[in-house]
Amino acid sequence: MTSELVSYTKTVLNWYNVTIDGKRYNVAPHIFRKFTGVSKKARLGVAELSKDDINELIKHSIAL
Repeated sequence: MTSELVSYTKTVLNWYNVTIDGKRYNVAPHIFRKFTGVSKKARLGVAELSKDDINELIKHSIAL
């Protein structure tokens, strides 16, 4: 299984802006943490995700 790095930033409204292949998506916090395992306290960073997890994040997100 291949994985990719995605960067993220927590917004003022506690959602996450996620950048995947140069495209930005807005993801609800419970969905984001479900697929990334990132702490509630995380504000920004990079996560390594499988292609399946990335596809699920995109499916449950809002493209910006």
